[in-house]
Amino acid sequence: MTMIYAICKILSFPGTYLRAFLEHLTAKASGCMIESDGYIRFDELSGHIEHTFPLKKGGAVAMALVPGIFHFIFGVFFSIAGLVPLALLKVDFQHPLMCIIYILFTFLGISMLCNLFPLVDDALFCRERIYGKDGANIVAKILLFIPVHICVLGAYIERYCVNYILFAAFLILIFIK
Repeated sequence: MTMIYAICKILSFPGTYLRAFLEHLTAKASGCMIESDGYIRFDELSGHIEHTFPLKKGGAVAMALVPGIFHFIFGVFFSIAGLVPLALLKVDFQHPLMCIIYILFTFLGISMLCNLFPLVDDALFCRERIYGKDGANIVAKILLFIPVHICVLGAYIERYCVNYILFAAFLILIFIK
């Protein structure tokens, strides 16, 4: 399974690299020690960085959610900017430069959306810091319930490459006439 995961991460290299870079920045801001030697690797850490766990609850939440939020916002933006002209407006290669730009926007957006979620360890650590013994206060637990559990579920989905299959099926359905 690790080989399939690595291949999927390489196929979505812009999103993979940017996800790891954002994790690196978030880990530094959270006070974590970075142990990685690269962003794109041929193992389960491809697109992620190896780091120590943050000491504070806010750091754990930031490590799990902040890079994914950035990826979601810009991934949706780039995907819509590329897919609307290609799928709805039917831009074709009569305008080759614009068609290539839209294809690149779509590729960048989908690659960012395929790399939304953190490692399973980071997601579970975040959930433990919020809902475990000595967890957060009740207001934080209520506000973070849905984002944290979506993050945990998404981390498992990404671990087994289900998100790549779903996005491939989505793209096929969009372009079926």
